[in-house]
Amino acid sequence: MVASSTAQAEYMALSFAVKECIWVSNLFQPLLGKLIPIMLLENKTAVGISTASISRKQTQHLIRDFDLINEYITCGKIKLSWISTNNQLADILTKAIDYLKIGHFRNIVNWM
Repeated sequence: MVASSTAQAEYMALSFAVKECIWVSNLFQPLLGKLIPIMLLENKTAVGISTASISRKQTQHLIRDFDLINEYITCGKIKLSWISTNNQLADILTKAIDYLKIGHFRNIVNWM
C-alpha cells in the first residue's frame, strides 16, 4: 500500500508497530504480567484517526485496512499519545540530525 499523505503514512506505520508491540507484550506477559505499550505519534491527524475522533467517512479508505488500532485502544491493550517532533526519539534512526539534537535525545534517555 502506498500512502497518499503524511497522516496516512504515520497511521500505516502505527498499525504495523502496534501489531509488533502486541506480539512482544503477549510474549513477555507470563514473565512480567500485563504490559500496555504506549505508542507515541507526532502526527495529530494520525492520532485522531486512531482514536476515532476524525470522521469515519473522511477516512473510510484507510480505516477499512487498519481499524485494528482503535480496537486495541478501546480494549486497553495499547495507549496512544501525541509527542512533539522535537522529542520524537525515533527520529535519531530515521532522519539526518545535527549534534545538538543528538545531545537532546541523549539527555532524554539519560545516556552519558
